[in-house]
Amino acid sequence: DLGRIDVTQPRSQRDGTEVSITMAEGTATYRIWDESGKLDINVAPFELLGPTLQRLGEGSGIDAFDAVTIAQALITQRSEANAITVSRPIPQVLADLGFPQDVSLRARQVLTSYNGTPQVNPVTAPPELLAAIPGLGPSDVVRIVERRRAGLSLPRLGTASVWLSGTEGPIYTIEAVATLQSGISATVIATVATQGISFRGGTMRYQILGVEILR
Repeated sequence: DLGRIDVTQPRSQRDGTEVSITMAEGTATYRIWDESGKLDINVAPFELLGPTLQRLGEGSGIDAFDAVTIAQALITQRSEANAITVSRPIPQVLADLGFPQDVSLRARQVLTSYNGTPQVNPVTAPPELLAAIPGLGPSDVVRIVERRRAGLSLPRLGTASVWLSGTEGPIYTIEAVATLQSGISATVIATVATQGISFRGGTMRYQILGVEILR
């Protein structure tokens, strides 16, 4: 899926949209997230980090005060320890700061340490993150998601455009779940960096940045 560059070939959305495949032995589903569509906790400004953490923690005992406190703790950590969060998984970072475990695991679909910029890609950003962008209201988020799924250009983003960048990649996270007809299943989560592009007779190369296997 990541190697497809021909516009005639099917290509999944890079925002976590699920794709299912049926095979003789069973079924597989996968989702691809563009890491540039996530908020980088190593460089994100407080204005984005606080509201994003608050939305992630809604309904899980994390209120606005908690979110602000955790955001400030993250900023303090990275300034004092030279971005210490880079070497630790997002779930571990949040769990250590008081986030519930289930929320911490889900947060890796919104937060990253691979973007490298304080901006996010609106074409692939999850709705929870878009909703935390200053200048975007609920109707704006719905319109952005609807238009990008239809392959249309994004609407005018106004003052919110300062927080947004339309650049995709080069790092992606893939979550694949395979289920055999016997009922046995396994989940693989891989973060990869694309190396170049595909040419006729050639293949795309990838650098594997991390792999996690869940059973």
